[in-house]
Amino acid sequence: MSWQYQAPGGYHAGGGGASGMDMQRAKHIATLRRLQKCREISANEFEAELEVQTKEQYKITIRLLEGFPMTPPDIRISPPCTSPYIDAQMSVVKYADHAVGEVSVAGTWTVHKDVSAMVNDIRNTLYFSPPSRASGGGRPSAAPQASGGDSAVRAAQPVRSEPAPNHAHVQVPSLPTTYPELDNMSTEKLQELLDDEGAFVTFFNELPLVTELDTIETSLRDENVRLAQCNLMQREPLDKLKDDLLGQHEILQVQKLNYDEKQAKLQKLVLDCSRSKIIERLEQAKVAAEAESRELQRTFRSGGCENLEGFVRDYQALREKYHILKFKLDKLKEAPQ
Repeated sequence: MSWQYQAPGGYHAGGGGASGMDMQRAKHIATLRRLQKCREISANEFEAELEVQTKEQYKITIRLLEGFPMTPPDIRISPPCTSPYIDAQMSVVKYADHAVGEVSVAGTWTVHKDVSAMVNDIRNTLYFSPPSRASGGGRPSAAPQASGGDSAVRAAQPVRSEPAPNHAHVQVPSLPTTYPELDNMSTEKLQELLDDEGAFVTFFNELPLVTELDTIETSLRDENVRLAQCNLMQREPLDKLKDDLLGQHEILQVQKLNYDEKQAKLQKLVLDCSRSKIIERLEQAKVAAEAESRELQRTFRSGGCENLEGFVRDYQALREKYHILKFKLDKLKEAPQ
């Protein structure tokens, strides 16, 4: 069964020849073949894989099932991990689109969406917002539910900040409205904290919110260091590429000068061989042959030619040349432009 376009109701099943949906599917598969690994699972299923290297290495598997492209691709991550972009079945459910921000995979999918561009955005999302490995090698467990007073102690679920230009989302906890650790303290203990700066600093640094923020700060610093080191590692090959590019630029400048010289010569030859130039040269040669034959005739009549046979030979050659030039000139003028 193939899918064909039917206006305005959408797509309907039909047969006979390649349909619009078949061509769309083939187009998507062609873009995915540029990935690291791809294979035909069956006549109606296609699979491609690529890897994402963060602090851990993850594999993205893209499967185009039988209903594709009417249905979105099945995109999964392995090994098991936790991320706000992945559900419990390790399926990618949302990602940071390079143009519009965070979007849903299923909610924004259309038959005309570029699947390779979507996969690239998913890879960048996982790179800038790395998932966490699930403990024990199994599926990630659900977060424990907070009860009553515990909700005031425990930081709320991390909220995503506004996307940065590179779509990296930093997850920070929300500020609690109360601190049960302080509520449960006696007046004397609170006074001790106020009087002892060292004890107050120790108490403050042990708060769950502060320790979580310290963890986030350390993670961001480590990530910045890692990115900086990666960038520095690219300096030497980039410098080499720059030198190669400058060398190619110098060669190109020399070749351009040669090209400009040859182009000027070609234009001159084109002008010299133009219809008007050829007619002009034929006209000049015809006039010259006519004048030369008339001059030879006057010389003969005035007695300046002692050899009759030489006069006849030269005069016939000049007249023949004149008539040949005149014939060519007339034919060229009669020819269409």
